Amino acid sequence: MAAKAPKQAGKTGKVVDTVRETVHVPERPATAVGEPVRVPDKLPDDIHVVSEAASDFTWFTIAKRELGQRELPGLKHNPRIIEYHATTTLKGTTDEIPWCSSFVNWCMQQAGYTGTRSAAARSWTQWGQRLAAPVPGCIVVLTRDGGGHVGFYVGQDAKHIRVLGGNQSDAVNIASYDRKRLLAYVVPKNLKPEDNEILYRRLAETV
Repeated sequence: MAAKAPKQAGKTGKVVDTVRETVHVPERPATAVGEPVRVPDKLPDDIHVVSEAASDFTWFTIAKRELGQRELPGLKHNPRIIEYHATTTLKGTTDEIPWCSSFVNWCMQQAGYTGTRSAAARSWTQWGQRLAAPVPGCIVVLTRDGGGHVGFYVGQDAKHIRVLGGNQSDAVNIASYDRKRLLAYVVPKNLKPEDNEILYRRLAETV
């Protein structure tokens, strides 16, 4: 893992609204790691609309609530970031240890999933199931000099991917990254019913 640069003042990006309509759908079998999830040509006939309260993945709702958490100056350390670290085997005790993967692990654990338990961002490329196309709230893994970066997909334009993540300018915020740095989009292998509904609908919207 590469050494971390000195602390700098961060810029918190604007939260992008990703709330959309979701539907009930039958449970779909998970794919093997590395095998993209693809939506069928036709949605089941028995789908029906559910409330907008269930319009985000459970872990993404949790991640949004953490926006604004940041490292503390000097010798102090943000106890929330130490909580993030506690979900990995590294169990870092300072907020100066790179914590993007710790943040994702914590969000997944809070949502009832077991993450990679690794502080290495690239560990997420070997976890869960890959998506052929991104959907709001899925995990996005990126390259970085000397390592990697991981967070949650918010959106993109022609050149950049917008990511809600930790350790982005020393804070939880939304930042843009070059699309050329993309390694993978992933979600848990065994999704809870409510998250499976959201994945199914979001994939259908990308067709």
